[in-house]
Amino acid sequence: MRKEKTPDELISGVLKGSMEKKMKMDKVKGSLAALIMIVPLAFLFGLFIKLLWNWLMPVLFSLPTVTYWQGVGIFILGRFLFSK
Repeated sequence: MRKEKTPDELISGVLKGSMEKKMKMDKVKGSLAALIMIVPLAFLFGLFIKLLWNWLMPVLFSLPTVTYWQGVGIFILGRFLFSK
């Protein structure tokens, strides 16, 4: 036999479902905000590395200059090699 739920149990079940939906939406919003911040920062880091490389490396080590996309690649490679 199935036990009928009291009104308090019904209300708590509705509120629990509502809170779960709110938490999922907060995670989606947080992920979207992080993505919106990470993409421009990655482009800025690529530009920073390109400028820094082209300023120092040709003078110090007679290395060629790099393009923007090569700077982005150097940034990504550095992240793979030196991150934990």
